[in-house]
Amino acid sequence: MSKDLAKSLGGLQRVVFDEIHKYPRWKIILKGLVDQKIPGLEIVVTGSSRLDLYQKKGDSLFWNRWRTRRRELLIQQDLRDLSGIRNLALVESLYILLPTKIGTPLSVNKLHQAIDVAHDTVSEWLKYLEQLYILFRISPYAKKIHRALKKEQKAYLWDWSQVSDPVARFENMVASHLLKAIHAWNDLGYGPFDLKYIRNKEKEEVDFLILNDSKPWLLVEAKLSDSTPSSALVKFSSDLGVPAVQILREPGICEQRAELRIESASTFFLRWV
Repeated sequence: MSKDLAKSLGGLQRVVFDEIHKYPRWKIILKGLVDQKIPGLEIVVTGSSRLDLYQKKGDSLFWNRWRTRRRELLIQQDLRDLSGIRNLALVESLYILLPTKIGTPLSVNKLHQAIDVAHDTVSEWLKYLEQLYILFRISPYAKKIHRALKKEQKAYLWDWSQVSDPVARFENMVASHLLKAIHAWNDLGYGPFDLKYIRNKEKEEVDFLILNDSKPWLLVEAKLSDSTPSSALVKFSSDLGVPAVQILREPGICEQRAELRIESASTFFLRWV
């Protein structure tokens, strides 16, 4: 039915569906139209009833609605069942704050001050969010690095689409793919790999360091389009004596400069992950 309707709408710029929720299969009709991707067509849905009253777990017509619904299900149901936490509204406030903390060392002190909750409580909530695969954290690498940070972890979201800043979102995506690759390598018995980052007290930083058998193996820096080698990447590569790669979001780039490789994410992950 959606295909027939799509054909009849050809050439229109906007179509309005009023009170469509009264039709039993309204979600299938709308989703079918959206999936058709009719050029230039705008779909407006109006009605006298709240559409979310008809929504069931797993329904996802529009991305923003799906994201909000996912947060509600994770916090109000899954987290409640897992932890028994009563004040879920404050946990949701923490959840909303996390996308703004991507790419920088995660300060539990600042988080507990922002939502006015005890330090230990925030630490406990972060552990629960990890168990629900909402976030993952990586620790700093300190061995053989002068004045390195030793404690502050960095947090990333498994659903990096929640991160609005494009630089942080790309770094989050790279972190997720690297961690999934490491999990696969470990499961396949290729070696005990681990993912870290490097940052010293002078704020020189490389986004990621892959360890193999607890030894530095590969440095990875994430950039949107800057093909100029990161000075910190060059420095730490020399200090640790390991190869390095600068991964770019911009496609079509693949260059080798001594021990430093500059490559687009689209080709790098095709080969590595």
